[in-house]
Amino acid sequence: MKKCKTCKIPEGAKPFVRGRCKQCNNEIETFRKEKLKNKAIEAKKVQDKTLDSYFSKIVRTLNPEFCHGCQKSFDYSNLQCAHFVSRKYYLFRWDIRNALPACKQCNFFEESHVWNLGKHLNRIWGDKTADFIIANKDKTKTIDKTK
Repeated sequence: MKKCKTCKIPEGAKPFVRGRCKQCNNEIETFRKEKLKNKAIEAKKVQDKTLDSYFSKIVRTLNPEFCHGCQKSFDYSNLQCAHFVSRKYYLFRWDIRNALPACKQCNFFEESHVWNLGKHLNRIWGDKTADFIIANKDKTKTIDKTK
């Protein structure tokens, strides 16, 4: 008599699917789905990290080599990519209108640098840029696949 490959319960005691009892098969399928989901999440993290790195280089290359928070001059390698609106808002995470170079001190420890960043963004990209970013940060972008 056949037995479940996992729990060794004889066939007939429970319904069987692919050589396993239904309960064991469901547990294995749930585990596989969770594993695939975790793999996809990890791949997205790697992709985001790579894009963040390239975006930071672009922002620091396109803008003058000074901190937009404290206005001090810095070398390219001592500047960071400071976001006006947090990177958690994906619509503006890699939007060039949302980032300028800042020194580590301003980017991490000075709360006022965000206000200065907004002023500089308005000066560079036009009045109301900062207001536009704040007003639209919670929106999501949909892609029209018909075009």
